[in-house]
Amino acid sequence: MDNLLSAFKDTVINGVELYSVSRSAMEVYLNEAKQDANLSYKNLEMKLTAIKMVADEISEISPNKFNYRFGGFLMTVNEKTRKIETIHWLRYDTHISYVSDKKRKKLKEIYFQMGLSLRGKIKCVA
Repeated sequence: MDNLLSAFKDTVINGVELYSVSRSAMEVYLNEAKQDANLSYKNLEMKLTAIKMVADEISEISPNKFNYRFGGFLMTVNEKTRKIETIHWLRYDTHISYVSDKKRKKLKEIYFQMGLSLRGKIKCVA
């Protein structure tokens, strides 16, 4: 029972239930997001969960799988397993990557709620 509670604590941060991230999505993110190349798995879960929370659902792939878009960033999420399965960035020459001020503000609020910096990184506690 203690192991179950411990595992649950790791999936909820300040009231926000985290989505897990597939290995392939993590590899793509760490390879493509150069400023986040050394991001930990837990930090990536937190950051992508926050982005998913403010992203627009753009299509349903199957009964439990959806595509979400935030600016030029796209992710496929399995809502049944609560897993971010794939991610990629849209080409800027073929897609508009606008994010409204309202969505940016909401993302920053969620980062703050989770204890992340404005760039979505875990804050160091002294």
